[in-house]
Amino acid sequence: MVKMTDIAAKAGVSQATVSLVLNNRTDGVRISEATRQRVIAVARELGYQRNEVARAMVTGKTRVIGFAAARNDCEENFRALTGVTEGAFEGQYSVKVFPVENARPDYDLGRACVEQRLAGLVAQDLPAELLSAVKANLDRFQIPIVTMGGVSRVSGTLNIVADEVQGAVEALNHLKKLGHERIGWIEGGPQASCLAPCREKIFREAARRAGVQVDDALTVKGGSEMPGVEEATRQLLAGPKRPTAVLCCCDRSALLVIRSARQSKLKVPEDLSVVGFGGLTFSDLSDPPLSTVAVPYSRLGRRAAAEIIEYSEKRGNGNGTGWDRDINLPASFVDRASTGPARS
Repeated sequence: MVKMTDIAAKAGVSQATVSLVLNNRTDGVRISEATRQRVIAVARELGYQRNEVARAMVTGKTRVIGFAAARNDCEENFRALTGVTEGAFEGQYSVKVFPVENARPDYDLGRACVEQRLAGLVAQDLPAELLSAVKANLDRFQIPIVTMGGVSRVSGTLNIVADEVQGAVEALNHLKKLGHERIGWIEGGPQASCLAPCREKIFREAARRAGVQVDDALTVKGGSEMPGVEEATRQLLAGPKRPTAVLCCCDRSALLVIRSARQSKLKVPEDLSVVGFGGLTFSDLSDPPLSTVAVPYSRLGRRAAAEIIEYSEKRGNGNGTGWDRDINLPASFVDRASTGPARS
């Protein structure tokens, strides 16, 4: 078995230098790029393989980042996981996905995370009760949690979210410039249950900032099923003072609104402008292409992984930083063909 002392001898450097290079801990240390590359080349030549099991026995942690999401079958969480994976790979960490949805009754997420001795856990849209229980377990072993999604906020966690309010303000200002005054809010539909509560608050705050009057008569809460959203939307559009534009809690509900409008013999955007939320892959493939508030799910995931890696490395040196804080990344409005001038 190749040891660091073997690499040090052949590369002509100290064992400490080899350790720093192979453990990717050269920040703040005066090791030239030429030396770093020489150590890596010799390690490859000799066939060195880092023993993560031995490392975990010494440090009490693995180079593994956990990921747990309320749902596993929606694009938002898949893109967030992709970002976590990319960020972990850059830091020479790996990712383990933990089940939440449809887990067996006796499954304990917190215990499972501790058993893996994670470097940290990324929690996407987990309910507050579950998140608190998991955190109680992880705190005992100094395993940090990054929360994403903004639904649940638990003290002592790092919360990474998109500035969706600013994105919604951009969308509402765009509609105002197009002459829209009666702007409605639509929520509900498949996979929107975890988004609706916080997104309605986001809409109302964005309306306040944009100077848009919210009329509760122009809001729709259609439930979690497609027929409910479509029927509620048709009733809204059949009213005497229907909205000329609507902002929806997610891109999926926006597509249902477009379909409901057509069933009501209304054209999008001539009779009704529609804006989604999320910036999902299919949004620019709809007919017409959907204007949306794009949320950078992958960037959120990459940042979450980077924060866990930085915390893990600093904690190992006794320099762990404060963790109870928020990080906001920008969300932006994307203008497409589903919005147009308001008809007088």
